[in-house]
Amino acid sequence: MEFRTAKPIASFFILGMLLSSGGISGCSESSPPPTVEVSPSPVVSSPVAPPPAATPRAVTVADPFVAAEDAAQGAIALTQSAVSAEDWKLIAQQWERAIALLESVPKTDPKSTVAREKLAGYRENFAHARQQSQQGTPEPQSDVKPPPSGIIAVTGPNSAQKGGKAAAPQDEPKLALAQHLTEMGAKLYIKADCQECQYQRNYFSTAASSIAEVTCDPKAKDSDTDPCKKAGISTFPTWEVKGKFYPGVRSLDELAQLSGYKGDRNFNP
Repeated sequence: MEFRTAKPIASFFILGMLLSSGGISGCSESSPPPTVEVSPSPVVSSPVAPPPAATPRAVTVADPFVAAEDAAQGAIALTQSAVSAEDWKLIAQQWERAIALLESVPKTDPKSTVAREKLAGYRENFAHARQQSQQGTPEPQSDVKPPPSGIIAVTGPNSAQKGGKAAAPQDEPKLALAQHLTEMGAKLYIKADCQECQYQRNYFSTAASSIAEVTCDPKAKDSDTDPCKKAGISTFPTWEVKGKFYPGVRSLDELAQLSGYKGDRNFNP
């Protein structure tokens, strides 16, 4: 009897121990689990590939021969109104640029031979313009008017003196060359309002009136009435020396060589 009573008491004792130690949770509301802050993973950016290098655009290089002729045309145009040392200085710079461009024409260029032929004349023009810039006076212009279209103006050896104006001492070699060209039948084909033609005359200075000139009419349709069309000339000025035609402005040294001139070649500007 006593044994049965002790068993429930022992059971209650054990149950109380469990309750006091928290071994049995019972029906009480459970506490929320602690919040764990998780740091976001660092975003690793993928390396950005550099943009492809831009393909360099091909640079169009102007034809040095054409550019040289353009510079020469500019110099010739400036010559028509040059009145001061500054004007001639600018003209000299134009010729200097034209010379540099001609010298840069590659030997493989089909125009290299013509470029070398033009160099002598360009250099002579440059020397003349530089001298004028130092003197500060414009180059004397020829006062001889072109003859009527199609008429050959051939003058005698002493024509420079007929007007009462003798050739200056420095122009005597030029006069001798002009007379030599005329005597051998050389002709200078020109047209009205031709700046290059006037520039060619200026090479001879006061001796320009001794040159045999043929003035042409580019508008003429009939080759029988225009000697230039009859000869097939379309570039002005054009020289005819020993039956051959040489278009463009020519230096005095070149004309002396083409004509076989043996006299004084001290053609000072």
